[in-house]
Amino acid sequence: MNVDNVAPDITNSIEVHGNREITMLTADCFKGICMSANTAQSRRVRGYNLDLERRVREGDLTLAAEVIQNYDDVNGVHTRVLLRTDTGAIDGPPDWVTLWKEARGDQKEMGKVMRGIIKSKGVKDPRVYQEVENIHNQSVWNFEGWTRQFLKDKGVKVNAAAEAMNKKQLNVREQFSDTFCKKLIDMDAPTAQSIRKLTEEIKLATLPYTNFHELQEYKPKHDEEGNPVPCGKRVRQLESAHRRSLKRLATVERRRALEETETTEAQQ
Repeated sequence: MNVDNVAPDITNSIEVHGNREITMLTADCFKGICMSANTAQSRRVRGYNLDLERRVREGDLTLAAEVIQNYDDVNGVHTRVLLRTDTGAIDGPPDWVTLWKEARGDQKEMGKVMRGIIKSKGVKDPRVYQEVENIHNQSVWNFEGWTRQFLKDKGVKVNAAAEAMNKKQLNVREQFSDTFCKKLIDMDAPTAQSIRKLTEEIKLATLPYTNFHELQEYKPKHDEEGNPVPCGKRVRQLESAHRRSLKRLATVERRRALEETETTEAQQ
């Protein structure tokens, strides 16, 4: 008899089998170990599961529709169920989302104008625009140092500082930029040093009027780790929720139409 083909008696002590040890795992435990591996595939799976958890927590019934459809496909049945939908979200995201996007668009356009004027004045130092942008942000948020470090200290992980600004802050920044551009146009042969000096002067003149920089125009939103969610990300979340609501409504309408068709056929 081939001993290797015989399952060991796991009721005996470990000494019976030398250094052999049998570990019994459930399927869920094995999947959990696989997802804990530091590989690209495991990170994708973890991200997928976290997304499912978030959708369930937020009451995303699109997920329920997908589960029902999968069940029907596997079992060859039609589940007659009418999905609820968030009618409040069908009208669109809150009004401040549109206002923020408009302010963000204006701020982007002003940034292009600033870069164009600095270039037209023949300033060669590529760091000038970055320093001007940083002083703009200092004026709005009333801090010293560099924007990237400031956002990092606040727990905000964004590349564009404007993504973390609300509508009021974006408007203040736009007014700052507008004043800067008008004064820069009137300067003869500006240098990197004179541009920095001009920006600092506007900052000092602006600070007394930006005392509301700590006000929360919108309800604060934080992620599961307690970190603040930038306004730009919050806007995309709300717009995504709106699209899901429309998708859920379309699912409801399709199911209603299907049930009406089945009822009509049954009556005939």
